[in-house]
Amino acid sequence: MNMQTRQEVEFELGGRTYSVRPTFKKINDIETRFGAGLPLLNKLLAGQLTASEIVGLIHLMIRDQPGAPALKDLNEIVFEAGIVSWLSVIRDFLDNGLKTNDVPAKQDADAGN
Repeated sequence: MNMQTRQEVEFELGGRTYSVRPTFKKINDIETRFGAGLPLLNKLLAGQLTASEIVGLIHLMIRDQPGAPALKDLNEIVFEAGIVSWLSVIRDFLDNGLKTNDVPAKQDADAGN
């Protein structure tokens, strides 16, 4: 089995740069709170996430980082940066967590996860 790490997503939040990698636990926690990953990604792409959902997703992405802001403090930080600006960060994180890094075996084969 090819054990590649999934791509990290880097962004600035509250004057600090974060580099986060999707893990099974993070994706599981996101799906537990917000529902299945692919429908959530589709909801994001349709522009149907609420500000509260965006903050919650960012929180789940960074909460294991030393010194990361608590959820109660994250509302204002995310809002000040602009709610819509976070959509591409969340999209990249979810996309990286839900797809495989493996190259299909055949040219016409679908990539699996």
